Amino acid sequence: MRVFWRGMFVGSALFFTATAVAMAGVKCSCPSVKADGEGNSSCSASESGDRCTIDYNMFGEREVAAYQALESLGIKASSPKPGLNTIMALEGAEGEGELVEAVLLYLTVAAVDQYNNDAILGRDSTINIKELYAVEKLVQSQKGQIWTAFSRSNAEKFRSMDRSEITNGVVGSQDIGSGTLSPGCIEIQAENLWVMFKTFWSPARFFPGCGFPN
Repeated sequence: MRVFWRGMFVGSALFFTATAVAMAGVKCSCPSVKADGEGNSSCSASESGDRCTIDYNMFGEREVAAYQALESLGIKASSPKPGLNTIMALEGAEGEGELVEAVLLYLTVAAVDQYNNDAILGRDSTINIKELYAVEKLVQSQKGQIWTAFSRSNAEKFRSMDRSEITNGVVGSQDIGSGTLSPGCIEIQAENLWVMFKTFWSPARFFPGCGFPN
């Protein structure tokens, strides 16, 4: 499922107005453009200018496109595994480096999807694809914290935790400069581009971004 929003309705089965709902589970929202998605899987989200894109489910060809875009910029990311869901791919990662590269890939899925969709529609994109350099730089600077945040032990710990436990202050998020990191969730503001990747087991699944209410 994909959610695209630009303040107007676009007539296609893949385009929705301000609020789009799949199966209940994981909430994902852009920070300023009104577009809220809710699905039963991990999500990749992107906002730039007045456009927001939210991708759910197995990313498939969009994952391959993200990898190709990163590769064209000389940015190393995990090889795409379009036949696997994100959780299987993360759990199969061998070591810190491979897991962090997978997170980087999933962080950029919605941004590249939005960029490519603009090209298909023949319109100027609000995304400067070179802003992905800033995303990669921050990800690499936080490798250890990202490894911990997306670890198998965190997945096992938080997948069955209910909302009341989370809102009671059991879980917290951390400021990572121009972004926020919490178990199973990372969002980054890179110049004019905002991106987020959130797993279905993240305690942040009950909230729009990676942070938690006070």
